[in-house]
Amino acid sequence: GFQALAELDAAAFQKAFDTAAKSGLGLVDVSVTGTPSGPLFAGIWEAGAATGSRGSLTQGELNTWQVEAPAAGNMPIDPECYGANDDRRYAVIWKHDPAAGDWKMEYGLSRKAFQDRFNLHVEEGYRLVQVDVCSDGDAPRYGGIFVRTDGRNWFSKGDLTSAELLKAESDADKQGYRLLSVSGYLSGQESRFSAVWSQ
Repeated sequence: GFQALAELDAAAFQKAFDTAAKSGLGLVDVSVTGTPSGPLFAGIWEAGAATGSRGSLTQGELNTWQVEAPAAGNMPIDPECYGANDDRRYAVIWKHDPAAGDWKMEYGLSRKAFQDRFNLHVEEGYRLVQVDVCSDGDAPRYGGIFVRTDGRNWFSKGDLTSAELLKAESDADKQGYRLLSVSGYLSGQESRFSAVWSQ
């Protein structure tokens, strides 16, 4: 009922996707890492998960998907960006759930621009449930999915070192929070993490 695969090139990932679909497994999480020889994919599949997905999208193509998704009753559950400014690409996983309620999705933003959108969406009554950051030299690009708040407590932290992430996770666990989403990336030559927790 569960499958996780990593370090697959695009052809191998597509083959794994097709095989999983025939076995009734739906893709629920994707991660893409850019390498000199091309992107490498990792994914998690779960039994019975009815999801759709698209990859290698330009920002314009993802914009179009986002505009059309609400009318089709689709809600994103995992965005992923990879590549640099001159050829950034996106992947998105979604579920068909017309009753899911309002959501917002941001992607490809500078740290300041994402913080501005974060503040705006929180003021509008949304909470962050998925975070995605992709490396771009010294200027990582940020994104995420926001849903209407349902009253539960939550918090997020960004630009954490691995030690800071482990401490934050330990503190969160003691307070009854669970990790919803984490994204690792390079900032300059340093590994950094952004994460979201919820009770």
